[in-house]
Amino acid sequence: MKPTRLPISVFFLLMLFFNPVEGINKQQLVSLVKGYFANQFNVPVTDVVVNIVNPPRRDLSAVPIDKIRVSSRTKIPRLGYQSLWLSVPSEGVYQEPMSVRLSVYKTVAVARHTIARNETLSGENVVFKRVLLSSFDPKPVTEIDSLNGFISRQVIQEGKVLKQYMITVSPDIIAGEKVKVLLSRGTLTVIANARTKSDACIGDKVRVVCDNTRKTLTARVMNKDTVMVEY
Repeated sequence: MKPTRLPISVFFLLMLFFNPVEGINKQQLVSLVKGYFANQFNVPVTDVVVNIVNPPRRDLSAVPIDKIRVSSRTKIPRLGYQSLWLSVPSEGVYQEPMSVRLSVYKTVAVARHTIARNETLSGENVVFKRVLLSSFDPKPVTEIDSLNGFISRQVIQEGKVLKQYMITVSPDIIAGEKVKVLLSRGTLTVIANARTKSDACIGDKVRVVCDNTRKTLTARVMNKDTVMVEY
């Protein structure tokens, strides 16, 4: 009987099992990657948490740690699962792939109590805590100044991290409010009363319905109780 030939893929798997590829010291590798991301995010190394998912296959244990360079093909630093590339410039041009899962400790705004929808935000309804983040998408609120002049878009439960999509600029005019409409042409100015059809801030355009004519006009918000129709 002829001997059975193993498929090439199975042969290589057996080779890897009986001759495992040695890798760089794990502790050194983690320190190297943490240093890279600390620089990318401009945070202390102690705030970076790295979990190696797939280590490099090439044996780099004989290479001094300061000779190894870490790089990423992602232009904007991000958290979570991602691929990195290790290279040793002194040994020529080559790149050794590896993958990691990255988290970073950041001081972020957390709801002090359940925040109602359209509630004005301030230091009274949030507290800043240092939490471990595994994603910046959507971005969390990281500064108290980021809350000034903002309201909540939705109900935010107590203890939840505030994200940018949860807040919006507090409008100067609320939908349904009464406003004065200025209609100017040349030296003639007509003032009418109207109601807004949507929220708006100073400088925004808003649609209003005139009380007398019920006609809908588009006007620019001048202040909290006045809009101007532009011709």
